[in-house]
Amino acid sequence: MKQIRTQKQYYYTNQNLTFIVPAFSKILNMFIEYSNLIILYEFDDFEEETKTINIKIKEGLENLSTDNSLYTYWGTLSTSNSQLINNSNVSGPSMNISMNILNVNNYYHIFTYEIKPLVEMRDDKINTLI
Repeated sequence: MKQIRTQKQYYYTNQNLTFIVPAFSKILNMFIEYSNLIILYEFDDFEEETKTINIKIKEGLENLSTDNSLYTYWGTLSTSNSQLINNSNVSGPSMNISMNILNVNNYYHIFTYEIKPLVEMRDDKINTLI
């Protein structure tokens, strides 16, 4: 029976993350929340073998290349954070209160590399031959 599950890991920019999931799992989506990368994946609950999904995160709009040719581009995630900036000035008897809201948008390019078990590689090969 198909099931959907999430896993999350804390990440730093330009760090490689490793997720262990059941064989034949398919990543449905990824999210970034409070410096955690969360993957949403679908899998068959009868599967006993596992596969490794390596994820590389590159931050910024310009940085679309990865150092390793094994990784494939998965997509781009964006986060938006609002910051309150206090520009208040208190000098002597006068007081000026000024607040600004600054929206900060961050973009993260996601690259994945799957290390599949033999059964999944075998089935992929059979499907390409059919």
